Amino acid sequence: LSDPITKIQKKKMSATRACFALLLLVSTLLVVAALPGFITYDEVKGKGFSVTYDNRSLKINGKPSLFLSGSVHLPRGAADVWQKVIPESKANGLNMLEIYVFWNFHEPVEGQINWSGDRSLRDLLQLCADNNLFVNLRIGPYVCAEFEYGAIPVWLGQKPGIQFRTNNPNITR
Repeated sequence: LSDPITKIQKKKMSATRACFALLLLVSTLLVVAALPGFITYDEVKGKGFSVTYDNRSLKINGKPSLFLSGSVHLPRGAADVWQKVIPESKANGLNMLEIYVFWNFHEPVEGQINWSGDRSLRDLLQLCADNNLFVNLRIGPYVCAEFEYGAIPVWLGQKPGIQFRTNNPNITR
């Protein structure tokens, strides 16, 4: 018993150091994102803006921009959940949300497209705008988000001549 620090105490100290390092990293990112010069959604809300790239950063209206982004999947939460999640995202320092458009979610049956209720992309985008968040809208047809068939509708795979994960002209036209 010559070592007064037990293995459990060492693990606790290691976990505390890791938490502190993570907190320091997040704090640094939040401070950097808040520095003058980085454009905010508030500055362009409701107006057109240009997006360019200069081999160093994305620029919005000529101003360098730093995006701290999270990912939101419309099919994985009801509309009332977004009322909580989106403001929390902003409060936690994000200034952008990446949103996939899931084809199989909006057209589960061929020709029956649904953009209402919990499937309302418009409502989700408006909620992001109301919370001053940029959006990186990721339109398919393929969605790499651990969704069956990459969010391509099952009915499409049952059509003659359709092959997934190819440059199939029957899908791309």
